[in-house]
Amino acid sequence: TFTKNGVTYQVTNTSPNEVQVGSDDQGAANEVLSGEIEIPSEIIASDGNSFTVTSVVNGAFYGCKNLKTIALPNSVKEIGARAFSDCSTLTMVTLPSQIEKISDGMFSDCKKLETITIPNTVTTIEDDAFFNCYSLTTVNMGTAVEHIGNLAFGNCNKVRSLTLPATLKTIADRGLAQMNGLEAITIPKSVKSIGKQALFFDSSLTSVTVENGNTVYDSRNG
Repeated sequence: TFTKNGVTYQVTNTSPNEVQVGSDDQGAANEVLSGEIEIPSEIIASDGNSFTVTSVVNGAFYGCKNLKTIALPNSVKEIGARAFSDCSTLTMVTLPSQIEKISDGMFSDCKKLETITIPNTVTTIEDDAFFNCYSLTTVNMGTAVEHIGNLAFGNCNKVRSLTLPATLKTIADRGLAQMNGLEAITIPKSVKSIGKQALFFDSSLTSVTVENGNTVYDSRNG
């Protein structure tokens, strides 16, 4: 492992040269890391060798309460569970264009996060991905999401509307639950499975519409 600008990297491959952000045993940064962080796509080790940054470990920036913004390069293909959990003053994040999932609890308890743009490569939003993101108002879902996990947006009470993509197939138990500000939702015709209490405790919800052509669900009585 080696450290650059307060961030820890660990070599994962030497042919080609690749590193992950964070080490398997200690994450990427201690809790004093603060301000604006931009992870480069290439990093130079102390021996002068250049490495491509390809992943972020589980819990890499967990509990970095003074981290304000973070930008990840498009070379990153995978981000681990709870990578940014409890970054309680994080307001903005730029996600790489190659990732395929928003991992378990990736942004849980990021209480100041206001907007998220999910890349068009993401097919899965896992459990608790944005749980307790109290300030989240805008979710740009992306065009490839197929699955939304349990309480993925739980307690995101400032989200008033959510556009679900035409690729969506499954909504887990309580997948869109505890979104107290959500006012209306349209279920795409692609959805084949909706779990129990999927819209539980969405107290502002006044309209649920199922898109015409859905072979499993339909809208009734308005």
